[in-house]
Amino acid sequence: MIGWFVLMLLVGLGARAGLSLRPGLTDDTELFEAWLRGAGQHGLSGFYDQVGGANYPPLHILTLRAQAWLLEQAGVDLVLPESSRTIRVFLRAPACAADVLIALVLYGMCARRWGRRAGLGGAALYFLNPVSLYVSAYWGQVDSIHTFFVLAGLAALNRDRPLRSGVAIGLAMLQKFQSITFLPLFIFDAYRWRGVRGVGAAGAGFVLSALAVMAPFAAAGSDKPEGRFSVAKEALERGYLRVLGQYPRLSINAYNLWHVGNHHLIGDRNPPRILIKAAASGQTSVARDAKWYLQLTWRRIGSILFVLFVATVLAIYARRHLPEDRALAAGLLGLTFFLFPTEMHERYAYPVIAVLVPWAVVGAWRERWFWGLSVLLLLNLTGPLPVTQITSEVSVGVLLLFAAGMLMIAVGSGGGSGSAALTGTSGAALATPTGAAGGPPARRVLVTWFCRLTFLSWVAALNVACVLVYLGSVAAWPREGGVVYLSELPAKSARQQYASVQADAEVDGGPLFVGGRYYFRGLGTHASSRVVYDVPPGYTRFRALAGVNGHFGGVARVTVLVDGERVQQSDPLSAATAPFEVDVDVAAARELILIVEPNGPNTGDHVDWADARFVK
Repeated sequence: MIGWFVLMLLVGLGARAGLSLRPGLTDDTELFEAWLRGAGQHGLSGFYDQVGGANYPPLHILTLRAQAWLLEQAGVDLVLPESSRTIRVFLRAPACAADVLIALVLYGMCARRWGRRAGLGGAALYFLNPVSLYVSAYWGQVDSIHTFFVLAGLAALNRDRPLRSGVAIGLAMLQKFQSITFLPLFIFDAYRWRGVRGVGAAGAGFVLSALAVMAPFAAAGSDKPEGRFSVAKEALERGYLRVLGQYPRLSINAYNLWHVGNHHLIGDRNPPRILIKAAASGQTSVARDAKWYLQLTWRRIGSILFVLFVATVLAIYARRHLPEDRALAAGLLGLTFFLFPTEMHERYAYPVIAVLVPWAVVGAWRERWFWGLSVLLLLNLTGPLPVTQITSEVSVGVLLLFAAGMLMIAVGSGGGSGSAALTGTSGAALATPTGAAGGPPARRVLVTWFCRLTFLSWVAALNVACVLVYLGSVAAWPREGGVVYLSELPAKSARQQYASVQADAEVDGGPLFVGGRYYFRGLGTHASSRVVYDVPPGYTRFRALAGVNGHFGGVARVTVLVDGERVQQSDPLSAATAPFEVDVDVAAARELILIVEPNGPNTGDHVDWADARFVK
């Protein structure tokens, strides 16, 4: 088995070496290269002063500093542009090294429980997985590093080592904040096995890892006029606080719940349309603060779903205690983070392909499920490539596999005669985890109440959702007499720099939102744009409220032409300014032209023509 394991490593390393020579995703590679050069030239003390946009957590920045030092010791001049190729290949080294460590940990976890054959199979499931090859070697991303720490923490939990598990999950979160989705499982199991003392030991490990990583940043700020902890403070703010809300969309290339139906570009700070309709009660617009439930934005709904599903996974897992059950629970938590919160990237499900392996090696049907998920995640990773025609199908597939996983953890670990795939066993009784007291942990009072509270939370959430959907469905559709809305008419011509003109929606598909109010009727445009309409017979005036959508930060100017002559033009408009009131005479006119022009950098110039209508 050792010989086969070495062969598997050589094959995987050879594939990674070849892929590392490729440009990969150049945007990310160029960004990491700039950060590495900055870390080498300015050190930790001057890094954040000189390098903009470095929004990864502290451990990643520390890794870049170490890489820069190694390159300098090897004689690579980081200032010279000619060193770019060497730097870009070297940037992939930590992620590929983490892949090797993950393979070793998986071999140990699976071999200890089911034998060396299962250990080899488990290591191969990850190390030769196209997803790991794609992300670490070809793309040049670092998701395998925090995945290694998460997996090491799970291995420590299997051996009843809460202090080590706390150190591991702490390092994972210091490398990538997405690891927070596994933190509840670590706390949950530390408490189940050792009670409050277990949680305290895990917390102590977490603190120790944080102190170790943040110490160099604290030392780097010792001579700063802003104070000793200024560099550490900047590292924490950039890595954790300033990234929240950085991508205000339902999904950023993650084919998840929000990609079903391809509505992923809608701004996640909007409430669902049905809630806006319910709050409007037949009016043509409604203020953002008119009803309490208008604060239920997509972002908050996604966060609520995430919390509920995390609690549900843990509540179901509370009935289980075997290492493979823990692996499945961890995989489902990873998918929960990927599927339900907004602003998700395509790589955020990456840890799932590692943490699920100790569960997948037990039976052939589990391996099929695992490979089905791997294929779907691989398709998701090719988002920048032409697979946009099937994004909804990939989203539905991941959701179905998640539902199947929830069902499997609910019904318990299977495994009958003939079901084992890699172990060579045939349903033999599985041993309890090392360090356990010969059986499932005690049903502690807090765990019991946690399960009950989770069930009640679902009941409450479903009842509230049904009431709100009912209110929205029975509310009258707003309509004003004696008017025809622009969105009801075909445009004579429409030309726009970004996306396309939207009827009754902002340009990315969200609700029209200007002046602190949501509107049902109008046009969504983006600078620069020019939209032409024929004036319908019998209508005398054209009215609208034009403004930059309140959820975006652009600045633009609007102009209204009637039969080619300018009749109204606004001052520069932004989300903070009052909307521009359009009211022009079209009684003898034949053609109306609406123009939007940028005023400065053309970023976020989403201009809504709210309540745009011809009036008799």
